[in-house]
Amino acid sequence: MLRAGFYATGDNDLLQIDLSSNRVNKALWYLDGIRNGQELGALLGYQFERGLHDNGLDQYIFDFRGDFPLGVGALVPNTRLSTETIQANNVVDGYKMIKQWRLSLKDPYPSFISFSLMNNDNDVNDTDPVKAQILLLEDALDAISDLVISEGVFQLAKGNYVRSAAVQKAFNESKPIPELEIVQTPRTGTPLTHRTGILLEASNNALPAAWLNMPITPRAQTEPILNRWLAEQMGNPANIVCGVRYELRSDLNSEIISSVSLLDLHLNPIDILFFFCPLLRLGVRTQ
Repeated sequence: MLRAGFYATGDNDLLQIDLSSNRVNKALWYLDGIRNGQELGALLGYQFERGLHDNGLDQYIFDFRGDFPLGVGALVPNTRLSTETIQANNVVDGYKMIKQWRLSLKDPYPSFISFSLMNNDNDVNDTDPVKAQILLLEDALDAISDLVISEGVFQLAKGNYVRSAAVQKAFNESKPIPELEIVQTPRTGTPLTHRTGILLEASNNALPAAWLNMPITPRAQTEPILNRWLAEQMGNPANIVCGVRYELRSDLNSEIISSVSLLDLHLNPIDILFFFCPLLRLGVRTQ
């Protein structure tokens, strides 16, 4: 339907929809802010002022606030509201600014930008960086429009005319928009979960012959069945060896090379598992 609409409108970009990942994520960020009680103009203004700040253009923020003040009502003290739901009153109304920008697109440098920049003997060379921030803001608003239009058409295609109208009406009235279904990836496959388990023989907890001379530690006493199973998996402890190289303080020129096996450590298999598994040492239980 969107493709047919694009071809029907000719060469203009009225229905030129771009739902790339970056634009969708950007639009969802703004829509989430609206659901939290913020105005679209304030959210756009936040990003605009942040862009000016990041580019060293803070001196122009006050002028833009004066040209495009955010039209909110009187402040009503309410300590129960979270910070995310309190409306802003000292930020540029980005939505009004973009509307004014689109009315003056024929001008290389719109008059309201030039006027703001030329106040207080500011550098005229800053016009292009400021213009770049406005273009980023316009792209964000265009991404929101594309996503809302796509959601409306998606609901129409499903036959859900009420939800389609509700999405468009909420966006036009700057009200919270319902959760968008078009961005949800459909899952048509059958979920399959694999589970594995180990059955241990409870009637036999005697260690294999290679481990019989090992002293019984507290962990081995607590879980003798698991200790026996681990011993069977590890095999002969005398065959698990590591090399050790060290020097004596009394003779730094001498180097002693030796080997140490698990049998020399006098540790049970369950103790070895404990030392080599950080999660067990931290007492973290995993499933």
